[in-house]
Parts: sequence; structure tokens; C-alpha cells
Amino acid sequence: MTHARSAWWLIRRGPPGEGARILFYHRVARDRDVLAVAPDRFAAQMALVARLGLRGVDVAELGQRLAAGDDVSGLVGLSFDDGYLDVAESAAPVLERFALDAFADAHLRLYRDELAARGLPLPAP
Repeated sequence: MTHARSAWWLIRRGPPGEGARILFYHRVARDRDVLAVAPDRFAAQMALVARLGLRGVDVAELGQRLAAGDDVSGLVGLSFDDGYLDVAESAAPVLERFALDAFADAHLRLYRDELAARGLPLPAP
């Protein structure tokens, strides 16, 4: 269903134009969840963002810049809608590697604090 909606949206909106780019994620996992992106695909997407010279920011910052009338052509908003552990384990190291900010940062800090409090290893960057 999600793929059909995305295809319909692409057909309706016409050719790509200027505007804000937002990458919105639900999960970063190998699970058979249609809303999950595999960790290696997520890493490839973030590598592309970096290779294109885009700067990842959380969507709140992107919204503030849009409201202020700033040029957002070099930015991409990154967001995770839930605080799944796989975001901390799989997405956080990739975001850190490419120095990208995301809405999930607060969640990621909480996960890392929780892992440290339990004496568990932190995900490798």
C-alpha cells in the first residue's frame, strides 16, 4: 500500500522542482517490515546525501529555515518517526559517520545512555 501511494504521489506532482527535501524513516532494520529500510541501504542513502554535498539537518531546523525564507537547496531534512532500538543501533553510527543531524538525535542519546547504564556495548560508528 505504501509503495502504491508513493507512486501515485510521484505521478500527481509532475516533474521534480526546487524545494525542501525530507527523508523520513520509520525503522532501519532487516525485518520483513514494509516500513523498514535495511541498514546497508540506509548507509548507501546517507552516503549519497554526503556525496551530493547536502547537509543533513533535523526537520525542525529545516522548517525554521523555510519559514525564514532561507535557501534550503543544500539541505535535506532527516527524521525518524519512532524511537526503535534499531535506529540507535543501525542509523546512529551512519549518521555520525557522515556528520548528519536528524530528529532522532534526542532518542539516540537516550538509547546510548540506557545502553551505557546497563553496561551494554554502544553501537560502533
